[in-house]
Amino acid sequence: MPRPEELSSQRVEGRRCVWCGYGKPVVNLGRRVNVVDAALYVWNPQACLECVREQAAKTYGAHTATCAYCEPTLHCVEARALHALGHPTPAARVDASRGWRDDGRISLGGEERPSR
Repeated sequence: MPRPEELSSQRVEGRRCVWCGYGKPVVNLGRRVNVVDAALYVWNPQACLECVREQAAKTYGAHTATCAYCEPTLHCVEARALHALGHPTPAARVDASRGWRDDGRISLGGEERPSR
């Protein structure tokens, strides 16, 4: 996430995408608190869908490389959610809340079970 003091007022106020500064902000990234000039600064960044997908794809790579729960073929709920958001193609559809996988298997708590 960029630091608010480095952004234009439109990006800080959520009128432009926090990352690219051009896209229409359609995703609320949640309230953030930063220290700016020795004072707390509360802001609510917004982002365009293209940048959210790009950032999710980058975060997915970093997450799976460092997560204690992620394995080469099974990933934790957070990784599955990042993958679904960062790779929205038919081949990469994942229902992260239920643990569905593309190959018809369900991963629950690190074990695989065939879907019914």
